[in-house]
Amino acid sequence: MSEKLISIIASNGGEMTLKKLSTICNGGGNSIPLGVKFKNWISSFPGIILDGQTVRLSKSSTTSDNRLFEIIKSHGGKVSLKTLSSSYCNGGTQNIPRGVKFKSWISSIPEIMIEGETISLKVPSPSGNEGMTIAQQREAANSFKTASTTKPTLITSDKQLLEISTRDVFFTSSFCPDESQLKYAAINCETLEKNILLIEIWTNSRCYIIDCTEVDPKTAVDAMKDMLSNAYIVKFVFDYHSFAQLLCFHDGFPLIRSMFDIQLAIELKTGNLNSKVSQALRFFDMPTSTSWSLRSSAFSRRPMTNEIIEKAAHRCYIIWAIGMKIANESDSYCFSNDELRIVQRASDLRSGQSKRESSFDLSNSFQAGSLELLEARQANFLVAKPIEVFTEWDDILRILPPNISTRVQEIGTDDISEIILDFGEKPCCWKSGERVFLDDANLVEQSHIDAVIDNIGSFGTDNRAGLERQLHRISCMPNRSNVIYALTIRLGRYVNGNADMIKDLLLATDRSILFLGEPGCGKTTIVREVTRILSMNDNVCVVDTSNEIAGDGNIRHHCIGYARRMMVNTLNDQANVMIQCVQNHTPSVMVIDEIGCPLEVEAARTCKQRGVRMIASAHGDLRKLIKNPKLVGLVGGIETITLGDEAAKEEAKKKNQSSMSKLKRQRSGEPAFDIIIELSRERRDEWIVVFNSGSAVDAVLEGGQYQVQRRLRDPVTGKFGITEDEN
Repeated sequence: MSEKLISIIASNGGEMTLKKLSTICNGGGNSIPLGVKFKNWISSFPGIILDGQTVRLSKSSTTSDNRLFEIIKSHGGKVSLKTLSSSYCNGGTQNIPRGVKFKSWISSIPEIMIEGETISLKVPSPSGNEGMTIAQQREAANSFKTASTTKPTLITSDKQLLEISTRDVFFTSSFCPDESQLKYAAINCETLEKNILLIEIWTNSRCYIIDCTEVDPKTAVDAMKDMLSNAYIVKFVFDYHSFAQLLCFHDGFPLIRSMFDIQLAIELKTGNLNSKVSQALRFFDMPTSTSWSLRSSAFSRRPMTNEIIEKAAHRCYIIWAIGMKIANESDSYCFSNDELRIVQRASDLRSGQSKRESSFDLSNSFQAGSLELLEARQANFLVAKPIEVFTEWDDILRILPPNISTRVQEIGTDDISEIILDFGEKPCCWKSGERVFLDDANLVEQSHIDAVIDNIGSFGTDNRAGLERQLHRISCMPNRSNVIYALTIRLGRYVNGNADMIKDLLLATDRSILFLGEPGCGKTTIVREVTRILSMNDNVCVVDTSNEIAGDGNIRHHCIGYARRMMVNTLNDQANVMIQCVQNHTPSVMVIDEIGCPLEVEAARTCKQRGVRMIASAHGDLRKLIKNPKLVGLVGGIETITLGDEAAKEEAKKKNQSSMSKLKRQRSGEPAFDIIIELSRERRDEWIVVFNSGSAVDAVLEGGQYQVQRRLRDPVTGKFGITEDEN
């Protein structure tokens, strides 16, 4: 009878419900002793384990010797059922229960995975004596029952942490594969303004919350180092970069081993860069969680309430539950072995990085992705290169007075943005945002200014002049008699690689882009590089008001590639030249530097409506642009409408206002520019990208925030990272 029962359970994968087994046994005429309950009768058989309402075979009843694993390994980890059966059974079948088919027997072995007629080894599940069984883990991954039954342990002192870390096997390196199967844990950190508030650790049956306002983070890392470096504990995290901040407290800390970043797994499946936990829950059809809607500031208040402690524990539990879904599930969204290896490789690469790094998949329409995942997939991605800054100084040094030219070379030309010559004042320059005087003993004389003017030619109606085939701009200040008494020499540069971190926006779409920022933030320099990139494949024409983009003279500067250039006689003519450019030269892309008046706004809207892609710059940021009545047309314009009583009540209710207003401001039309990129003088290598300018304007008018991407670049290496945010 024992062998028959084992055969029935083995044929059902080594595990089945008590009710199903009872039905099969009673229907087969099996003799159960009179007066003995079926449940008690089953539990009396050796090799059968009764776990609640689940019946499963003990490990001893499905013993698999090393020879079985060696056969599979000798075939590269995968072997056909027929080959395995023949190879194994030829050596004896002493481990197979009598009457049990070979396929049924191996299907009950936890280390074996069967896909059709193919047999392979799978990653072992957590051992039953360390927490929950496989069935319980799967149940926990599909529901959140475990979160309500596991009470979190709050650690608020170094002494308490030391006691737990020496007692709990998860904090030690006291086990290896010879003693135990792989174990799983989830780790999460709560941070606020680069301060670590909490460290949450979830294992099979325990949860620890380390309060880092009471426990030194370095002490916490010391207590966790064995667990973090133990390759036989799989550490589930969601976005390692939020966790990496913790490791910086430990000098010379070894790379975390067997870290599995679920964010990378979701990106591999969905293509979504920087996915959120809520997106992972939707992907796995798991219940949504309000605990992840909490802001980090909720965990900063002390003392913490029981509700906040439970929320913190639940956040970590969710990461563990998603991880177990990936490790154990076999549904349609499961991960193949190859995909798991890719994610594991990408996680290993990410664990060695201190900064978020991204790139573009050149074979997939420049889709943005995590650099680690692109490398692990061996994709054809954009390789970052250091940006190269070129400033053609020779002609500037030649036209300066000798004493000033010598001094400029002494202090170094790097990071000089402007040289200022004011009659009767000390000559100076702006270098790295600071004023530097170039001659303390001598003041600027009128002859110095006249000598510079003689070398540059005449000024236009905008009081600007340039140098032949150079990017530098010289602006003057005339007095009432039209005599020039001051000069501002603005150094023009071109920067190769300056626009690499927006190549997806340039080459994978045809959307119009507006660069916004205050003077001196680098808008014109970026527009030059954008022009060069687009000119490689498109018919690009630059409407160059002050010859600042393509340089002075009839021959354009080589930094704009194959783009053509239309000069503008006076600033007032810019709008007309834009329309002429479309009518006479049929460009596919038009580039304009500094749109600044309503006529130019209307011209840009007209060109966009005629199918021309627009690239331009303007002053300010998006919120300031919306308040600027002259330029707001670039993002659609604003109108005020009158609401009816019911509509006004609904509007007040939606905005949670006590009083209602019948007047409402709304966007009046489609934006001339689809994408906004905000630049800053203080953070030249951090760009804020607004993908949908219309939706962003609507959000601002509603008093809310809008979604943005922050792209942060390392100017030395050229590598960049992309994060999602609200503005």
